[in-house]
Amino acid sequence: MTTKALEKKEAIKPDAKAIEAIILRGDISGLNPEQKIAYANELAERVGLDPLTAPFKSIRFERTYKGQVTVKEIMYADKGTAEQLRRLHAVTVTVTNRETIDGVFFVTVQATLPSGRKDEDVGAVPLGQYEDARANAVMKAHTKAKRRVTLSILGLGVLDESEIDTIQQDNKFAAIPPESASTAPIAQAGVAIGT
Repeated sequence: MTTKALEKKEAIKPDAKAIEAIILRGDISGLNPEQKIAYANELAERVGLDPLTAPFKSIRFERTYKGQVTVKEIMYADKGTAEQLRRLHAVTVTVTNRETIDGVFFVTVQATLPSGRKDEDVGAVPLGQYEDARANAVMKAHTKAKRRVTLSILGLGVLDESEIDTIQQDNKFAAIPPESASTAPIAQAGVAIGT
């Protein structure tokens, strides 16, 4: 590594509190835009992805509790990320079950690595009342299951985009609209993080 590259890396090193938030809660809100870019690029490169394909996105959530506002920003993997990872690691995915229970469509998928290791996961989506909503729910459940099992079998501990709604419901967080999020410089840079 050149001296200039080393100096640049040192200049964007996050403080201990920001590192703790990332490791313990997956929260990158304590990083400045340059640090977020560096973190996203490093994460992408570690799993063999090209950072310029924007494999990881971020979304900011806000929660008010007893007058105190808490902001959390997390990274997540989208459908394209899972597809790239499956191709890169030769992950084979097979649908093993489809069923509807109480108006919820479930898809169970099994992933297999070339080594023979297997993993299984489920995608579940409520079916809508109308045909187009039902068709979209079926497709969404398949995509969700495949993305979840891919991230699981590869040991990649990031959220998939289908889990974002769960965060909002379970933790009373509200997604901050992209125009008010502070990630605009990252999105403009055209690299891994954007809202």
